[in-house]
Amino acid sequence: MLRLLFLFLWANSAFAQLFFEGTGAQNWAMAHSLVAVPHTQSFFGNSAGIVAKEGLSLQSSIDSRFQIPGLNTSSLAINWTKNNWGLALGGLHFGDRQYSENSFGLALAKKLNGITLSVKVEALGSFAENYASRNTLITSFGLLAQVLPKIHIGFHARNLSNAKLSAFEPLPTILRFGLAYRPISALLFTSECQYITNGQFSFRNGLEYKIRNQFFVRSGIDFSRKTNHFGIGYAYKKWQIDYAVNTHPYLGISHHASLDFHISDL
Repeated sequence: MLRLLFLFLWANSAFAQLFFEGTGAQNWAMAHSLVAVPHTQSFFGNSAGIVAKEGLSLQSSIDSRFQIPGLNTSSLAINWTKNNWGLALGGLHFGDRQYSENSFGLALAKKLNGITLSVKVEALGSFAENYASRNTLITSFGLLAQVLPKIHIGFHARNLSNAKLSAFEPLPTILRFGLAYRPISALLFTSECQYITNGQFSFRNGLEYKIRNQFFVRSGIDFSRKTNHFGIGYAYKKWQIDYAVNTHPYLGISHHASLDFHISDL
């Protein structure tokens, strides 16, 4: 019973798990510190990262939180990139029949002179059985840039339009800024600060080490939530498989898995 009470307070500290959380095992393994790093699930984080790899690709993921039914998130996206232009379409689903949240969006990105800019528009909605469903449109802006040969920066702003689900449910604007430092090709350090317009700051750090050419080990820490994150990844030809686990001091363990398939180089 105590665990469920903590879960309620954690999950309802603000509206919408889909609004506040990213998805994808690499993202979870590095404690959501990838705002400055293009990765397979960039569409659901900083959409400026969708231009990182030329061609057509398909991404999917599932997040199982604290082994409690009704707290799962699933996602699916398709990404097309050519001549430094990127276009992506995708959606997420969180919850069960009693309560659910859904997001469906479209992102466009352009890379020019080492700087990538993106804009994303998505429909966000919530549904509660025997209660009500509410929907709204939100916009996001993303940026990626290389400032030094081994250092990249990233910035992402979500809900620039100050959208609301209702007069009583305003959605805050979320600002994220981060750094990515790669001292050698096999090693990546990430650091990120997030600010929510209600005055809440959070800080995260991540680490990735590439063993040989296909195998990755990852770790991260979210200082605000006091959660520890770990993960592995394996890339083989056109496929990439990632797995992550994170621990919460009160709620226990969450599991996350992602699959990326590079369909063609176009």
